[in-house]
Amino acid sequence: MGIDLADNFKLTDAYWLSPNSDIYPLHYKRHIDFFTNNTALFNVTKEEIEEVYKKYNERLGLEGKAREELFFETIKNGWIRIRNYGNKGWSVQLWEMTKHSKEIIEKWATNALNYKKNDSRTKVYEFDKIIFSFLKNINENKENRMCILESSFDDVVRGNLDNLKGEETDNEAI
Repeated sequence: MGIDLADNFKLTDAYWLSPNSDIYPLHYKRHIDFFTNNTALFNVTKEEIEEVYKKYNERLGLEGKAREELFFETIKNGWIRIRNYGNKGWSVQLWEMTKHSKEIIEKWATNALNYKKNDSRTKVYEFDKIIFSFLKNINENKENRMCILESSFDDVVRGNLDNLKGEETDNEAI
């Protein structure tokens, strides 16, 4: 189960958000490390992960093609991946924007803003830019491009995710 938001939310640079609306902060960990150490959570076995890495002749945990395939399938199954890239803003990767995924992201954003307001010791985070990557477009677009949509953090908290500004970009590794 994810964190108890009332007492345990911590602001960090990386999160997994589950299809069940649980929030998993990755305190100084990479997404792939959390993924491989919590296989039951993601409904995958260690053997399946090793098989994908073997297919690409990559070392387990390497951030390469195997990781990209594993995350693609995980996000397709309803998980949301969030990473803070400092001055570039926040990256939110999800399969598609649905009412449910909006609610999950709004829950995370609201807790992040509340944590920032209530803890003066936390490092400064710039919440002015969130970039949404809709991975469904990779699967449906033969040119292998993804749609990137930008929004402000305030829009996310207020639930204004329907009014995102969009642009297309070449697909990069997840």
